[in-house]
Amino acid sequence: MAFHKRHINFEIVKEYLERGDLDTLFNADAFFFGDEVSYKVYMLYSDDLNEREIKLKLNNYGQDS
Repeated sequence: MAFHKRHINFEIVKEYLERGDLDTLFNADAFFFGDEVSYKVYMLYSDDLNEREIKLKLNNYGQDS
């Protein structure tokens, strides 16, 4: 039995955030995060924040979104 995995970094997160499609990005069985920011976005998403709220948090962290 196979599982669906994703390699995620901030550039990928930015693309999905701009499209408002984090549900698609985080629809997998396993994640491999390439940086701290993409992991933080996943944790915010897991806490049921929407894309707009996540963008605001990223701006507060000093990241462009």
